[in-house]
Amino acid sequence: MYEFVNKNRGLSIYEIAKKVGWSSGKVYNIVRSLEQAGLVKTELIVEGGRVKRKVYPTSWVELF
Repeated sequence: MYEFVNKNRGLSIYEIAKKVGWSSGKVYNIVRSLEQAGLVKTELIVEGGRVKRKVYPTSWVELF
C-alpha cells in the first residue's frame, strides 16, 4: 500500500479503494496503520462540499 500511495500521491481513501478494488474501510485501516508508523500523512480537505482525507507519503527528510 505504501508503494501505491507513493506513486499516486494525494488520492483520497475512496479513490485508493476504487483503484485497488478494496473497501474504503480496509484502505482506511491500512492507511491509519501507515500513518501511525510515520510512513504516510493525511490531510482533510473540503472538495465539492464534502470532506475528503487525502493521503501523501511522508518525505525522507521528515522520517529522519
